[in-house]
Amino acid sequence: MVCKILCILLFLIVLALAMRLFSLRRGLLLIRRDLKEINDEGISLRHLTAESPDTHLQELAGEINRYIDASFAKSRMESMREQEILAEITNISHDLRTPLTSISGYLELIGEEELSQEQKENLDVVQRRTAYLNQLIAQLYEYSRLENRELPLTQERLDITHLFKEHILASYGEFEKAGLKLTLRLTDEPLWVSADENGLLRIFHNLTSNCLKYGQKEASISLECAAGRAVLTFRNHAEGFTEKDAEQIFHRFYRKDASRNAQGSGLGMSVAKLLAEQMGGRLDAQLEEGMLAIRLLLPCADKSADT
Repeated sequence: MVCKILCILLFLIVLALAMRLFSLRRGLLLIRRDLKEINDEGISLRHLTAESPDTHLQELAGEINRYIDASFAKSRMESMREQEILAEITNISHDLRTPLTSISGYLELIGEEELSQEQKENLDVVQRRTAYLNQLIAQLYEYSRLENRELPLTQERLDITHLFKEHILASYGEFEKAGLKLTLRLTDEPLWVSADENGLLRIFHNLTSNCLKYGQKEASISLECAAGRAVLTFRNHAEGFTEKDAEQIFHRFYRKDASRNAQGSGLGMSVAKLLAEQMGGRLDAQLEEGMLAIRLLLPCADKSADT
């Protein structure tokens, strides 16, 4: 009789432990599910589910929910601060353009006067510095408007092959001047993409400028159609470049070896990436056997629209 009672008690204890274990497992699965959804969605204001009688599990979920609340508040504050900074950049850039335009106008008037050779040389320095400052301000203004999606882009069907050939033909002399041996592998077939023409030309210009600034000895450019996308690739030797540099090249104000390459705002590649993304494409960079490869990928437009 005693043995029977002990067996029943043991069975009840095992059953109670099994039920508790099942409850804990269910609670952990719910927390894991909610965390996965939060990670997939990014930081959002939603809380974990803790359907378990275990107080420790409920306390764990509560602490995680507190962390989520704090992270969401911090993310929101950083986003607001970022928007304020971009707005200030836009305002400052806009305010500086008017006086710089006046300065440029007065410098042109001075250039029409009778000047000594020394005065002409000094004036030329000032004019070049003013033009460079104008360029930097324009880049800041363009970047801030792109970040805020305030720069209108008109998507139209364009032959990227034709546009790029025209661009690189006009830029070829700059490669010769920089001492860069340029190899071109461009398709002869039209590659139609949906893009903003000015935005696409800006990407071409910024990628070319980056290649000229950091390339050494030789560079190659290819344009092809792969997996339904137009792929434009710039490759150049980049001594001293690391994987980390390749990852950071699209960060705003990033410049490799800024002391040697003092010219430039570091915004060119950031602007190019934003333009590519807002036109439905992407821009990436990676090291390939000592070469820096930067690729622009844009979806090809519908061939049925060919005329």
